[in-house]
Amino acid sequence: MASFVGYRAPKVACGGLNSGYATPRAKQDWSLGEVVNVGFVKGLEVIKKQGGAYLLWQAGTNRFYVSRPHMGITRYDTMNDAMRAM
Repeated sequence: MASFVGYRAPKVACGGLNSGYATPRAKQDWSLGEVVNVGFVKGLEVIKKQGGAYLLWQAGTNRFYVSRPHMGITRYDTMNDAMRAM
């Protein structure tokens, strides 16, 4: 546990959330044609947005993914399979 130092907890307490230090957060642009990262899957291009789901394409592997925020990501081999899952 972190010890009390002066009037403010040290940087290690609460991961920087409540100790007065700002934690940097990555921002991504999820508009059509932009490249995003979802977890450990990198370099996904946003092809389509329908409702709360995004159709993503990885150029290096030619695989398609459907991502729903806070629900996860699913891989599909063809674009038709991914679009049916949306």
